[in-house]
Amino acid sequence: MVHLPAKLASPGKLPLGLSTDPSWAVPDLKQGTISSTSSTTNPLTQPSHLLRDKGQKECYLGDEVLSELQFLKEHGIRGELRYKQIQKIWHEVITNKLHIPIDSQRPILLTESFLYYYPHIEDTAEWIFESLNPPSLCLYPSPVLSLHATGRTAGLIIQAGHRKTDVVAIQDGHPIKWRQTHTAGDELTHYLIYKLSERGYELHTSVGYEHVRRIKESFCYVPDWGDEYERFTESPKSFQRTYTLPDGQIITIDEERFRTGMAFLDPCTLGLKYASVAAIVFNTMQNDDKDLRTVLTKNIVLAGGTAHLPGIAQMLKKEVDDMPCVEYIPAEIHTPPNPHLLAWIGGSMMAEHSSLKERWISRQEYEEFGHSIIKRKKLYQY
Repeated sequence: MVHLPAKLASPGKLPLGLSTDPSWAVPDLKQGTISSTSSTTNPLTQPSHLLRDKGQKECYLGDEVLSELQFLKEHGIRGELRYKQIQKIWHEVITNKLHIPIDSQRPILLTESFLYYYPHIEDTAEWIFESLNPPSLCLYPSPVLSLHATGRTAGLIIQAGHRKTDVVAIQDGHPIKWRQTHTAGDELTHYLIYKLSERGYELHTSVGYEHVRRIKESFCYVPDWGDEYERFTESPKSFQRTYTLPDGQIITIDEERFRTGMAFLDPCTLGLKYASVAAIVFNTMQNDDKDLRTVLTKNIVLAGGTAHLPGIAQMLKKEVDDMPCVEYIPAEIHTPPNPHLLAWIGGSMMAEHSSLKERWISRQEYEEFGHSIIKRKKLYQY
């Protein structure tokens, strides 16, 4: 199913005042979804699952089928098989969803993750130039684009996605410090599967996983733990919600709604020996420059699909503010509309920005220098 965000889906309207010159395309591949557009289309977002079918189409994309799902990226590292599948998704989205023909002479801006190894970046550049034949390509870190989408050039972005959460401090549009944790949406979904199994629901298949993900997105939230548990003990039935599976089975949840959300802030609940997200945020903000530290603390932005959890900004602020520090600066955490689309929005804004000129790799440069052009331009030396 293709869904367009309400604020950007009006027919005939381009997002954020973009030019009508159809000169570029912006694919944003996340661990759980892919968002994309050209300069003359609205954004589309689809689940990044791929299924091969021997009898009919070579592959299905998105919600065309909900069985035997394969998640294509694991903790940001792509295997050879998954990489070939990702290539199919890119080809499907660009040619069939955005209706951009091969050799259309449109530059491509592709969002990428921090902490990728050069071989994966090189493979990406090679495939795009050889298969899609754009005149130029730009690979840009998604957390930086997410912050840019909010109109900020300095701040701290918390990109909480499917399999990882990036925490990146940015100054003058450039990353100066970043941390990463695997406390993210996928871990929360697996935790909810575990909690539901304690009720007797067996949802350990790929299809079951997808239904539990939808339960999480529909009913889970991040509460004030002490107050919420007290309210639950007083009136547990008021917390009950139900979800009906295609076979008619009804799943009932109550306290799992807030226990799942709280697990994002307490990775020990998930059995993970990671620092909490609040601790990572606090440590990433620390800087000898007091003015910069103040800017980072007051410009914390939540992005990514997990940022949709109700209450996450309020409780994260509370935990960050409770961290011991020499000089207290109250945190200000912002959750813009459609946080899962921020990287795409930022890419759409940056695609025509003059400051991006040095990051574009032209086909001529690629043909002359090959993979080494990526290192030559120092695109990933943060």
